[in-house]
Amino acid sequence: MSSVNGIAQAATAISNAQLANKVDFAVLKKQQEASQQAGDAAVQLIEAAAAAGRQADSLELSEG
Repeated sequence: MSSVNGIAQAATAISNAQLANKVDFAVLKKQQEASQQAGDAAVQLIEAAAAAGRQADSLELSEG
């Protein structure tokens, strides 16, 4: 009977490891998505700042 218990314990351990692996990948995917969104927002901010700088330059040139 101990071999049956050992097999059951091994199967449970494998199942738990697979579940933990799936959870780890889901968390990693969410972190990657959050990093991508933060990067996209940073790019938009830089682009907006560059556009504002170009507008300011063109105003100075037209007034000067």
